[in-house]
Order: sequence, then C-alpha cells, then structure tokens
Amino acid sequence: MTLTIELTPDVERALVETAHREGQTLEATAAAALQHLFAPSHLVSPKPDATLTLFEQWDQEDATDDTIELEQRDQEWREIEANLRADRVDFSDTSGLGDEKAA
Repeated sequence: MTLTIELTPDVERALVETAHREGQTLEATAAAALQHLFAPSHLVSPKPDATLTLFEQWDQEDATDDTIELEQRDQEWREIEANLRADRVDFSDTSGLGDEKAA
C-alpha cells in the first residue's frame, strides 16, 4: 500500500535522524515503525520473565504421576498447613487480657 502523509517538522527530523542512524531509507524506517506500532500482539514475542521461566522449569522437574510421591507431597503440605495454623494467635479469646482485677 502506498500512503502519503504530512509530517510535522519535529517528526520529520526524528525520522531523518533515525533513518540516518540506522543506515536505512526514510521509507524503510517509517514502514518499520508502523509495522511495530500496528503488529498484532500475538505475533510480537515478549522477552520471557526469568522468574516465570524458572518456575516453569521447576514444575517440569517436579512433574510426576507416581501416586506414592503425590500422596507424600500432599501429606507434607497438610503438615505445613497444620503447623502454620498451630502457630497463630487466637485473638477471639480475650480472657485474661486485663479483665482480671488485681489481688
């Protein structure tokens, strides 16, 4: 498609500087900028997040269908949850928190 557009002096100057810096023609620089701006997002491959990549790697390493291993993991998790609950302070029980009269 051929398109003729009027550019402001500032945009024209930026286009010329960018084309010169990258060693491209004005047309190629403008076309690349438009393609980048209007490219479908599913075609643009974002840089993968290193943390998410590591989590995926760990998931793959830990993947199993061994029922004994899965049951052991479930049991370990239940123990962790029970220990977390056991360490919590019960703030609903206010007895002994200053309601007693001094002897």
